[in-house]
Amino acid sequence: MKAIFLCAGKWTRMLPFTKILPKEMLPLGNRPLLHHTLQHFYDNWIHDFSFILGEGKSSIKDYFTYQVNEFQNAWIEELNNLIKNSKIEFLSDQHKWTWWSLLCAKKSISDDYFFVIFGDIYISSDHIKNMLNIHKQSGNSIILVTTVNSSYRMKYKQTILWEDNKIISLLSDVDKDSDEPMNMVGGAFILHKDVFTEIQNTITNDLNKEYGLIRPLENMLLNHTLYGYQSQSWIYDIGNIEDRKKAFIIL
Repeated sequence: MKAIFLCAGKWTRMLPFTKILPKEMLPLGNRPLLHHTLQHFYDNWIHDFSFILGEGKSSIKDYFTYQVNEFQNAWIEELNNLIKNSKIEFLSDQHKWTWWSLLCAKKSISDDYFFVIFGDIYISSDHIKNMLNIHKQSGNSIILVTTVNSSYRMKYKQTILWEDNKIISLLSDVDKDSDEPMNMVGGAFILHKDVFTEIQNTITNDLNKEYGLIRPLENMLLNHTLYGYQSQSWIYDIGNIEDRKKAFIIL
């Protein structure tokens, strides 16, 4: 199975740090965020990777290219082993929008299912393993769902899970006055390749419009079963300072 990293974002949430490096490459403990995530996929027997890069993200390509290790640095040795034993490609995207970016990888998908993760999401190896196990058992697409506080309510839509974790809707009405925690899409997915058709059906010729995360997945529910994998821990959106602090403490 291939893992696709969406790294074409606009960097704005982590300014001014991202004037120096893209947020995906900012240090988290003793490694850049993407190094941790790539290693977690590798440990789960996923060794085929695509990075979709936007403007100014050349440091990601530079990092995940074989490094001369003249001082026998253990970190570089680990990185080179990861690179040597993986298939890594870099794709360019200028739109910086979630689904436009994913379309860049369409031609490189050979299996029916593939893994997608936002480049600024920290996800543990155990969660990747659990998502893969649910996919193998069910034979269906999996969406990571995480619980957040009400401060996210104005920006994200709720995710509704059925009793058996089958998703029945991704476009529920949000109660903006409630203080209760809400469930939202967590930025990691195992998706059937039919999602590319739904993306193309959603996107029009208006390149100035940003198409969000949910609509193509909602449309997939017409012909596919989608499962939710719910977790309240070890999923961190490193695109904001508070989540970065939490992930740093755990590491």
